[in-house]
This record gives sequence, C-alpha cells and structure tokens, in this order.
Amino acid sequence: MNERIKELKDQCWVEKHWDNGMWIEKHIDLELFAELIVRQCANRATWAQDTNEEDIGGEILKHFGVEE
Repeated sequence: MNERIKELKDQCWVEKHWDNGMWIEKHIDLELFAELIVRQCANRATWAQDTNEEDIGGEILKHFGVEE
C-alpha cells in the first residue's frame, strides 16, 4: 500500500468502549478516511493549478503513488 494512503489510514482509527468497560472495539472510520483522501486530492489539484501543471489528474495519481 502506498505510504501516503497508509498515513491517512492511520489517522482514522476509532475506538468504541462498551458499557461494561471490558471490551474495546477498534475500526477505521471510512467516512473520515474518504474525507482525508478528498482533501489531499483538492490540495494537490490546487497546487497543480497554481504551478500551471497541465495534467492535474496525473499529478494526483503521482502524489498517491498510483500508476496509470
């Protein structure tokens, strides 16, 4: 998995404590994960536009290490 995606995933862990205090459930908040990815894409697109990068989509793919 790409390092940037791993970093975003690591920011999304949520713990749920059950009433008895004996059980903790951990899971990834998928809505937060999606939001962080969208924010990264928007930031990268803005950067690409500000630097007159013509291939904004390609720049986003490169930023996340996704091959075309």
